[in-house]
Amino acid sequence: RRRLRLNRKMLYVFTFLTTIYTCMACDCQYVHKGWIAEYHGGHQIVYSFRYIEWVCCAPIVLSISGQLPHTADGSPRNALVPSSMLTGIYCIISWQGIVVTDFYWAWVLIFWAFVSYFLASYE
Repeated sequence: RRRLRLNRKMLYVFTFLTTIYTCMACDCQYVHKGWIAEYHGGHQIVYSFRYIEWVCCAPIVLSISGQLPHTADGSPRNALVPSSMLTGIYCIISWQGIVVTDFYWAWVLIFWAFVSYFLASYE
């Protein structure tokens, strides 16, 4: 029963990835110039579908790996669930840090994305 639940989650991930990559291959996606490029005169392009994919799929994959059987020393692997939630959060924050046009708030969001990344990596 637990295995079926994990398989459903992976089917969701594969379906979502297939949809996103099909949209990207057919050039049906929202692409815009990031605020950093506009501010400094560069040509940075933000692919919003990529961030949506990270937000939706990365935490699920990490939570699935956290629901595996116990390790050899008997400790549960579900300790990855908080870091998987934090991964989704820093993906959202980093995306918003590029989308937001206010210079100060964008850097605050990017800073918190890095803090969240380090906290998720530490766990």
